[in-house]
Amino acid sequence: MNIPPYEKFDCHSEGTALRWTRWVRRLEHIFDGYEIAQSKRKYALTLTYGDPDLNDIVESLPNNEQIEASDDPYKDLIDALNDHFNPQSNVEILKYQFCHKTQTPGSKIDDFYAELRQLAAQCKFVNPEDEIKSQIISGCLSRKLREKGLTTPIDLTNLLKFARTLEMTEEYGKQLAAYHQQINKIFDKSKSRSRPATRHAPSTSKQKIISSQQCRNCGGNWPHPGGQSKYPAFNKTCHKCSKLHHFASVCKSSFSSSETKPIKFIDQSQRYAHSHQKKNVRSIQEFEQNPDEEDDYIFYVNHDASKLPHVNVRINSTAISVLADSGASTNIISLKEISARLTQHQS
Repeated sequence: MNIPPYEKFDCHSEGTALRWTRWVRRLEHIFDGYEIAQSKRKYALTLTYGDPDLNDIVESLPNNEQIEASDDPYKDLIDALNDHFNPQSNVEILKYQFCHKTQTPGSKIDDFYAELRQLAAQCKFVNPEDEIKSQIISGCLSRKLREKGLTTPIDLTNLLKFARTLEMTEEYGKQLAAYHQQINKIFDKSKSRSRPATRHAPSTSKQKIISSQQCRNCGGNWPHPGGQSKYPAFNKTCHKCSKLHHFASVCKSSFSSSETKPIKFIDQSQRYAHSHQKKNVRSIQEFEQNPDEEDDYIFYVNHDASKLPHVNVRINSTAISVLADSGASTNIISLKEISARLTQHQS
């Protein structure tokens, strides 16, 4: 008969008592599987599977000869070795360790269950299954598993099944979340590639004013002693843009008063020629164009003004029919035109 392979027992590593209990349990599974029931054969196979150190321990036992000559040498051998590897087993300490055993983060519920079974085997519980179930409920990591055990009458077998189902569901949820996260990254990446990059130029003027505390109207230190009306540029005309309250050295305008400003010429007769239509028609001629400056509009009055909007007003006791405000930035009327209109109304 071929001897089934089995690992040798290490007599010197840490945790000898617990490892010895597990080693004997697995050995008995081999005996059951190969239908080895005779005690003397079990005794011989135990010594065969054990390393030389285990054989030395057996030979050093004070009752070694009585064990070998007894009617059940395998049972007597296991009892003697149990006393050797765990000579002073304190059941209360083992129970204390069992009751404070918790599931290690990252471990499976089956690993926690195996650890509890090993401890329960040494605690000599009357009903180890109930004790293991209670400790799983109190020491597990899953809140749902704990609620299930506390609120529902359930045995150890079904509790373990429920715990395994929770672990599978949680693992699947993590994989699904990781998959969707990867899909979102790919989508965001492709979306950012299709969108043109927009660069925002930093606003340096505001930072410069705040950091240097420089007056934007006169170029001196800010704030000015005496209030707003006391700074040097107050009521002063800029020689660059001809506006008040600032100097040309700090003028922000790119237009100079000496330069020709773009003018758009509006023929008001054509503007109101079709006033009865829904949209006004405007005839605009551009004489000069500078895209960096705002446009000025000139409104002029010609002789054919019969279709233009007029308003009767009295100036110096003289009734005059005048045009309504055109909304243009500059209004021009010739001296000849105004003289003719004054003469017409005076007559």
